[in-house]
Amino acid sequence: MEKIEEELRSLLIKVLIPSLVAISVKLAITMRKHNMTILNIVSSVIIGVGSAYLFSGFIFKHFSDEAATLMIAMVTISGDKIGNWLIFKFNVDSFIRAMIEKYISK
Repeated sequence: MEKIEEELRSLLIKVLIPSLVAISVKLAITMRKHNMTILNIVSSVIIGVGSAYLFSGFIFKHFSDEAATLMIAMVTISGDKIGNWLIFKFNVDSFIRAMIEKYISK
């Protein structure tokens, strides 16, 4: 049980907080330049935090604690940029909007 609590604490402090700060800064800068929809914001948060969590094991294994926070932030922003590029490249955003509209119209 202590192992699970330590893992959750590590997730919250070492991954979630730095990734949310990084994605918030990225979204604030992007909102000043372009209009963003709720779908863009939600997808950015999910993709950014998800990529940070996905690579957190590798980062904590290969970087010191001081550098890990910066690396988590960099992976968050990079993952969000790559994820959004893939979403718009393959026109997934139109599919997601259609599914949301269909769900809301029921």
